[in-house]
Amino acid sequence: MAIGQYAPVSQQVRPPRPACPACKVAMWFDGCYRRKVRHAGVVHELVVHRVRCPRCRAGHAILPDFAVARRLDSAEAIGAAVAAAVAAPGTARGAALPASVPARTVRSWRARFTAISMPLAIGFSALAAGRG
Repeated sequence: MAIGQYAPVSQQVRPPRPACPACKVAMWFDGCYRRKVRHAGVVHELVVHRVRCPRCRAGHAILPDFAVARRLDSAEAIGAAVAAAVAAPGTARGAALPASVPARTVRSWRARFTAISMPLAIGFSALAAGRG
């Protein structure tokens, strides 16, 4: 479901009840909160459901696939802007225009992905070597 269709009905959506990542126990629904997501220059407000583990008491938010944790912009907007910035190095300003976000935001996304790229590459290389 697209963000424009999801946002108005997000209060009524009942996500599946996930298992706790640590305990593997079915989690309880524990309320919800309002959150904004910007996509193509339009800010949508949606309701995000929360769950809590009955065993370890850890709480988690169930984000839709287009939302990114601790980021205002949608996953699609971030991905498109970072891909454009990587395709044309040194042009973060040009990459910001299609995403409808400031150039400094694209630069921060690019820096964040650059910072985690080496540990990810090492991890995937080790995984590939381990599998032969």
